[in-house]
Amino acid sequence: MEPPSPVAWQPDRLLRVLLTWTSLTTLVFWLPTVRCAFDGRSYEWGLWGMRGAGLSGDYWFPVLGAALAGWLVTRGWRGARPPFRWVFPAWHTALAVAITERAFALGDRLTLQLGTLGVIIPLQLVGPLLFGTVACAAIYWARCDLRSPAQWFVAPHEPIDRSLAKVLLALLPVSFVLLRFGEPYGLTDLVGVIIVGGLWFLLPRVLNPWTVARD
Repeated sequence: MEPPSPVAWQPDRLLRVLLTWTSLTTLVFWLPTVRCAFDGRSYEWGLWGMRGAGLSGDYWFPVLGAALAGWLVTRGWRGARPPFRWVFPAWHTALAVAITERAFALGDRLTLQLGTLGVIIPLQLVGPLLFGTVACAAIYWARCDLRSPAQWFVAPHEPIDRSLAKVLLALLPVSFVLLRFGEPYGLTDLVGVIIVGGLWFLLPRVLNPWTVARD
């Protein structure tokens, strides 16, 4: 019996959901990374005991988190090859443990505060439940991927998506002007945050577009 022929990589439905969730939840790293640089010292942030204003304080923390998250998401959409299948579940397990520890330590004071949007989300109960479920799903995906008999191959690295790259480069100065010179917590701030958040979801496609290999 001949071994199965290699097929082009396509992220399955579970991985697509997990990668989208990863992009959504890691906005807490991406937004401070960009806003500290664009807003300057007028923007203050706090996360897991780390704090900063502008480029001062613990600015390295959101930068490091955004860099790792960006690698995970881009790698996941591109082919999910090692070490992704090990780092991905480890990342979500660490987040679940961190959220659970904070829930026990802070109780009902554990919240996600989106100052620009005027939203406060309580995380004492929903945080550990959601992040714990995602961590279990990521472990399950990695286990299934390891046991999969399919032989995957990834299409050769292609040039960046130039159209999306132009959009990203055009929106960056727009968001800078809105955040740096707009009214704090006003409409310009809100539009700037929406643009910056959208760029986070666009970035993996720009840097490493997923395509199905052709014969």
